[in-house]
Amino acid sequence: MELLINLAVAGFCFAYVALSSLRLRRKLLADPFHPQSVYRFLILYVLVYSVFSSDDVEVFHFVTKLTVLLTALFFLVSLDVIGAVVSKKSRAKEFFPEKRSDKFFASAFLGLYIAGWMWRAFALQAGLLYGTFLATQLELSSYGNFVGQLNGLSLLALMGRIIFVQSDRLTKGMLLMIFAEIGWAFMSGSKIAILYVILPVLLIAYRRSWFRVQLRGAVLGGLLALILIQVSFSIVTAYRTSVQQSFASGEGLAFSALAEGITNSVTSLWEPAANVNSDSANSISARLNLANFFGALIEREDLWREPWLGRSYYPIITWWIPRALWPEKPTVSVGAWYGEQVLGWDADSRSEGAITIWGDGLANFGFLGILLATVTWIIFSYFVYERVGGRKKWGLLVLAMIYVRLLLGLEQNIATPLVAFQLQALWIALIWLVFGVLARLFAKRGSV
Repeated sequence: MELLINLAVAGFCFAYVALSSLRLRRKLLADPFHPQSVYRFLILYVLVYSVFSSDDVEVFHFVTKLTVLLTALFFLVSLDVIGAVVSKKSRAKEFFPEKRSDKFFASAFLGLYIAGWMWRAFALQAGLLYGTFLATQLELSSYGNFVGQLNGLSLLALMGRIIFVQSDRLTKGMLLMIFAEIGWAFMSGSKIAILYVILPVLLIAYRRSWFRVQLRGAVLGGLLALILIQVSFSIVTAYRTSVQQSFASGEGLAFSALAEGITNSVTSLWEPAANVNSDSANSISARLNLANFFGALIEREDLWREPWLGRSYYPIITWWIPRALWPEKPTVSVGAWYGEQVLGWDADSRSEGAITIWGDGLANFGFLGILLATVTWIIFSYFVYERVGGRKKWGLLVLAMIYVRLLLGLEQNIATPLVAFQLQALWIALIWLVFGVLARLFAKRGSV
């Protein structure tokens, strides 16, 4: 009976997505990158499908699995209800009109891209690549956040150039810059870093009408993306293992170690058993198995019986206060707490577990918090995608830099992506201010 109930709820989720997608097909196909288009299928995979496909979830109590499935159903329904209330009626529109300053901005972003790579070359040797696998020095509070933004300067500049350049397609120069960023994403050792390059580029190119997506193309593209991500997980795992071995042997961060890691990662595709542990092949599935991470916290009632009452939300408005003035300031992410308390990781581990937005809501306000977290996240996603990224080119740049977090931020506590959004918006606002001043100075000289 318990299995039949869960199957019925799961079946209702799939039926709802199928029927609602058919009813909203014109709206969804008008913008396949919109959260309303992406989340409906993402939720089916990370919550509904995972309940029945994961051995880890199988051992959970019936109520736990039912809670996960009902959460998925509530998210799917809320996605369309909120979309009907706050979403724009028409998403198909022309790209933002050209301005005289766009040519200057495109050139300025090219210079910023080069400067970003010069910083990376220095940071690589100094071990200052905070937020990446190649960091050999510990991050130091606000200073580390600033340095982390510098490490992503070239990627930001690439997105800015693609937005402002006066062209009707991706040029060879832009393609070269894109491949360079993909290479860097691989070298940095993040298993999903490649998505931070490819997805924003595709989003901007679609907004600029450089390509159009049909239903068949969207399905095939999605399947191809899953295959590429699977391959990426495997080769990055082998690469990180090789580089870690070099670190352990005392060689440090030498370019020879990076080159050897790249070579080993490529050969791992043909000899996976020799270079990659047995779990790596399924690492993409494990990473997206949010039903397991969410359910694991539900099972630990002792950890959320006494609710936090919004404590993990404080950093959304307090993150900017220097820790020197507030030594006990709450950390933005609670992933380390989740990894230690729920997953049993070592206290000194620098890795963070995926508490999920729903687990974060549960810990703060119990089961009511799950509903509040769902609604909050959907409204935030619509706001960033439509209000921020749909009005100005600079807003589109903010969206491009935060877009992957909109999709994968489901695995974190809500404060983490919201703070990342604020940081990215302030960083881009600073660049906009500097570029604006320079553009006016050049305009007075007749250069713009």
